[in-house]
Amino acid sequence: MIQIGDSVCGPIRDLLIWLVKHDKISLDQKIQDYHFHEWYFLIDSKMESIPENLMADVKIDQNKVICNCHWSVIEFKKC
Repeated sequence: MIQIGDSVCGPIRDLLIWLVKHDKISLDQKIQDYHFHEWYFLIDSKMESIPENLMADVKIDQNKVICNCHWSVIEFKKC
């Protein structure tokens, strides 16, 4: 289950909420850098068509979504 804490930035939080609503499972989540609130989430799913409004403050790098504000990462296990 995905745990979304207060230190997760808005763009990543919104995307995680969307993933939860679409029954995606988190295999791993950890804070990479506590000081900068940099999170890492591994999702057991293919990267799907993510709504455009959720992509405004993130970039796509192969099977990863990376926020522009804290460099948090959502990685999709199945490419």
